[in-house]
Amino acid sequence: MTHLNEAAEAANRLDTEVGTFVWMWFGRTNVGIWRVGVGLELGDGPKVAEIARNVDARTVPSPARQANFYADFGRSMLPTSRTGTRA
Repeated sequence: MTHLNEAAEAANRLDTEVGTFVWMWFGRTNVGIWRVGVGLELGDGPKVAEIARNVDARTVPSPARQANFYADFGRSMLPTSRTGTRA
């Protein structure tokens, strides 16, 4: 999470929500999208849902990036089994 915090600090210094340099879409929104993806992989389901509520993926002009966000958000809301593993 240290790298995401550093990325957030850099993104907060930008004049725009989403940058356009080499179509990487770096900015506050993309950092939020990464937080959702990383949180999902770490198994932070409910926390991911809270993060995702504050991310407007529509500001990123990449349909693929938006789709990744919505897929990760949806996966984070799947229930866990009785053993605690992800479905």
